[in-house]
Amino acid sequence: MAHIPASSLAEQVDGRKFFAGDEEDIRQIFRESLSAVQYIHEIGFRHNDLKPANIMYSKVRGVVIVDFGLSGPLKSKWSGGGTAQYLPIEVLEEEEINDYGGAFDLWSLGVVFLFVGGKMALAESLWRQWKIADLHLRVMTGWEKQKREVARSSMQGWLNEIKTYRMTCRDEEDTCVKCIYAMLDPEPAKSPAIDELIRSL
Repeated sequence: MAHIPASSLAEQVDGRKFFAGDEEDIRQIFRESLSAVQYIHEIGFRHNDLKPANIMYSKVRGVVIVDFGLSGPLKSKWSGGGTAQYLPIEVLEEEEINDYGGAFDLWSLGVVFLFVGGKMALAESLWRQWKIADLHLRVMTGWEKQKREVARSSMQGWLNEIKTYRMTCRDEEDTCVKCIYAMLDPEPAKSPAIDELIRSL
C-alpha cells in the first residue's frame, strides 16, 4: 500500500480524547469525507467500517479513507462486522435486512462527525465495546441468552447516548452541526442524500 502522509483522526486527539483540529480542519474533513463516501457508493460499494481510525487526514493531503476489508456491495445484507460504536440502529432488528444501502455508512460517518465536530470525545474512549457477534445469537441456552442480552443492552445504551449527543445539535445554525443532526436521524428512511449534505456545507 502506498504511504499516506497523514495520520488517522483517532490519533489526532487532545488529552481528553476530543478532536484536536481547528475549524478549518473540521470543515475540510466534513466535505471531503462525504465526497469520498459518495464516490464509494456511486461505484456500487459500501465501506461498512467507517470510524476515526479508518479516516486519514492532513491539511495538505486531505481525507483518505482506508481499510476496505469489510466493504461489500452497496445493496446487500450486513456482513456482521464493523466496529460496535459506529453500527447503525438497524442492526438491532430481529429480522435480517436484505438491503442496508448507503444509510449504513452515513450513520457511521455521523458518529465520526460528532467526534470531529467537538460534540463528544472519541467513541471508543466513552463506551465499552460489546461483542457484535452476540447481538443475534440464535441458540438460546442460558449462557447464550445472557450474552445476547448483554450485547443488545450495551448497544441500546450507546444508541441512547448518541441520541443525547444528537439533540445538542438540534437548534444550532452551524452547517456542520446541522449536518450531524440530519445524518443521525434514528429512522433510516429519513437518511439524507449525500449530495444534499455536501451542498449544505
